[in-house]
Amino acid sequence: MTVTLDPAVFRSMLNADVEVLGVTYTPDGQGGATVTEAVLRTVRGRLRPVSPSERMSAGRLEVDFSHVLYVEAGDEPTPGQTVRLKDRPAHLYRVVENVEPSYAEHHVGVRLMREHHPGEEASS
Repeated sequence: MTVTLDPAVFRSMLNADVEVLGVTYTPDGQGGATVTEAVLRTVRGRLRPVSPSERMSAGRLEVDFSHVLYVEAGDEPTPGQTVRLKDRPAHLYRVVENVEPSYAEHHVGVRLMREHHPGEEASS
């Protein structure tokens, strides 16, 4: 027997506003451009650190990730983009890969790697 999660129940579990960041290019009028990272869109999501068993499995598959973000299907960021929680803008996460959609195809798991910067504590 297959049990599926009702989409409304899944949406009720999304507890964070997640900003998807991307690089934008603004022409400088002299043939060059100013490159900046800007918020492309904001989606609802749920972020959690990986479990020890997930970390072991990922190591065997040679995939390194520190967190999983759940979002509605169609809202997932693409690998290489950066995301952050709106209420914790200093914590940046690089998108490693998107996991197959749920059985009901209403949500996607996104594997992330926390980006640490010099002088920052290594906490979740």
